[in-house]
Amino acid sequence: MPHRFDTVLADRLVTLFQEFQVADVCHGKRSLLTHLLGTFSLLERWGGTQELVLAGLCHSVLGLSLIHI
Repeated sequence: MPHRFDTVLADRLVTLFQEFQVADVCHGKRSLLTHLLGTFSLLERWGGTQELVLAGLCHSVLGLSLIHI
């Protein structure tokens, strides 16, 4: 059974990614945001912990020149 967790942080991250226009970044034949959301959903369905699922949501964002941390 999948872990249930608070999705507030995931929602805030998606909003942040939208502000940084991650949806405009190509990742293969789709957008990077679509890829990240798909990874998030897959890990959640597989019963991943909150930390793993959130890591999947963010796994390839740090290398973008759009986001400066």
